[in-house]
Amino acid sequence: LYALNTGNNTTDAFMVLPVDVLGRDYMVGSYRSNFGTYPNWFQVAAVEDDTQVTITLNQDATNRIARVPYTITLQRGQVYQQGIGGIGVDLT
Repeated sequence: LYALNTGNNTTDAFMVLPVDVLGRDYMVGSYRSNFGTYPNWFQVAAVEDDTQVTITLNQDATNRIARVPYTITLQRGQVYQQGIGGIGVDLT
């Protein structure tokens, strides 16, 4: 299942995976922004308590340094969101 939202200068989409097919390694697919401050975003949702997620960004973010892994812990139902803005930014 996937969801898609389109608008002027933007298209957003995400996949909804059943719990029994969840994996451990994922990569964000995005494209370079050509509209200044429109950021690229990704989200991670936890399906169980004490879910640890290690993230390594390929670009500097306001609160994170590129290629330096960081780990977050989420509880069931919590969502973590990270955005990186700027012309030419691509999270892939």
